[in-house]
Amino acid sequence: AIDKIYYYGTGCSSNQAKSIVHTGLQQIFRASDIFIEHDLYGAAVALMKDEKGIACILGTGTNSCVFENGKITHNIPSLGYLLADEGSGTDLGKVLLNAYLKKELPEHLLQAFKDKYGLKDEHILKEIYAHDQPNQYIASYTYFLSEHREHIEIQNLIISSFDSFFETYIVKYPDYTKLPVRFIGSIANEFSDLLKLSAKKFDIKIDLILKNPMDGLIDYHRSN
Repeated sequence: AIDKIYYYGTGCSSNQAKSIVHTGLQQIFRASDIFIEHDLYGAAVALMKDEKGIACILGTGTNSCVFENGKITHNIPSLGYLLADEGSGTDLGKVLLNAYLKKELPEHLLQAFKDKYGLKDEHILKEIYAHDQPNQYIASYTYFLSEHREHIEIQNLIISSFDSFFETYIVKYPDYTKLPVRFIGSIANEFSDLLKLSAKKFDIKIDLILKNPMDGLIDYHRSN
């Protein structure tokens, strides 16, 4: 009874990758029309629907694009956590761990970090470089940032990471100050107030932040 399936997934940007997913789904849903797209496209549809604007993903990783007439017209690649991902949960975790390991945090925050995790410096480094998903491990430290967000030092770390995101990606898009800029992702949702403070520095207008894309996608496909 399922007529159409719309699948938005990480890595589904090439025809080869789309074909792999399509083949897998077609084996189960034999009578369905199946449409495969990249998760950034799904985020853009959820955020923009039929409008023109800049859609951003800000979770463990980052991505962004200009979306117009149902198409991604501009995209500065995020390049992943090793080369970029500014503003992401992984980037925030890196910033925090750098400040902690280099003893750049105030004493009360250094102590709070020790009390929460009870880890020696060498154990943290071992986990980072031996972990099978180091980006996920590093991003897990954003919980500490959330718990201590009332401290100006923590706020400055977060805003600095968001500044890097806007500088690296958004200001390079044409007419970025005239277009709505919208976000999907756990980091954008959790630190929305600080994200908007950073955006103001660049005259960027954020008019929508969603924790996940499902509600926006459901609304779009119901009406289309």
